[in-house]
Amino acid sequence: KPALDLGADRLIVIGTDAVTGRPSGPEPEGDGQAPDIGDTALHMLHGALVDPLGEDVRRLGAINMFFADPEANGAVRYRAVRGKPAYRPIPYVFVSPATHDAVGRLAQEVYDARYRGARALRSPDLALLNRLLGGPSPTHGALLSYLLFDPEFIDGLLQLGASDARRWLETDPGPEEPWQLEPLDVFTGARVP
Repeated sequence: KPALDLGADRLIVIGTDAVTGRPSGPEPEGDGQAPDIGDTALHMLHGALVDPLGEDVRRLGAINMFFADPEANGAVRYRAVRGKPAYRPIPYVFVSPATHDAVGRLAQEVYDARYRGARALRSPDLALLNRLLGGPSPTHGALLSYLLFDPEFIDGLLQLGASDARRWLETDPGPEEPWQLEPLDVFTGARVP
């Protein structure tokens, strides 16, 4: 909304998590331990930062489809009564990882390669922070990704982002017209044809 209020006519939105639905079915078998402080902190961060972004993009697509149409007389009157201009369609590009764990897995791989074992001596504060976040868990790498400012991690994020952008451009209608007006297909994470 702030970008639109400042007059943006198109948006490129970069997400850090997939917008596809989480896998259904039974939880993967874990170690049977209760969630630790790291698991709790991650869920709070996702609720505050990641989930609203996906919902904003879904809302933008819905507004484009249902309210920005000049033929939508009800929407035009609704805005006019409130002294606001009619909604206008905003084309967008949404780039995000294909899977929910992509960024967290990358953070965990970089941490393991550069800071595990004796290598922890090069950054004792990061090693201590890692211990405070809790032991290995499915969410540990995702939480670590918020706190890891390692050059290798940043390079990996740039490569991941480039790959995700290529994936967006390879979907229909292709790189000649990458902008979308329609809502995101929340089940596949792809653009709606």
